[in-house]
Amino acid sequence: MTNPGQINGDHNLFIAGNDAQAKGTVTEIAGSLGWTHVQDMGDIKASRAIETIVLVWLQLMVTSGRALHNLHVARG
Repeated sequence: MTNPGQINGDHNLFIAGNDAQAKGTVTEIAGSLGWTHVQDMGDIKASRAIETIVLVWLQLMVTSGRALHNLHVARG
């Protein structure tokens, strides 16, 4: 998470919370680390959905044999 440039292409960092100022701070910090796609998922209840992404990430690691991967939301 501290070096998103290690992975080629676009990918998203998902955030959620009830404090808009805190989410703004997190977005700024993420931007300073190189994140270009920070997706605000809403209030703290959305964190439950975000946490399940680790299951997809782990399965990708198992099947690819590599830990350097992430997800990107493409919109049409």
